[in-house]
Amino acid sequence: EEARWLAQAFPLILQQMVTMADPGSPEAQTPHVFHHNGLTCESEPGPQGAVCLMIYPTSVELTPSEEPVNDEDHNHST
Repeated sequence: EEARWLAQAFPLILQQMVTMADPGSPEAQTPHVFHHNGLTCESEPGPQGAVCLMIYPTSVELTPSEEPVNDEDHNHST
């Protein structure tokens, strides 16, 4: 059950992170955090265009600044 859930969620998470980390995007220059299906996803710009991606289970209560992202509001075309 968990493997199937992760297999469905991971491609969506990865697509969102890749869109945010596109070198041509101004968003790529800043760290991002969003929450999706019980997972916390972070991206952080690194040296020479590298991006560090971190995906882990959300296990703490969210603060108001970390409210879950509504996927419909953050769909980006690639």
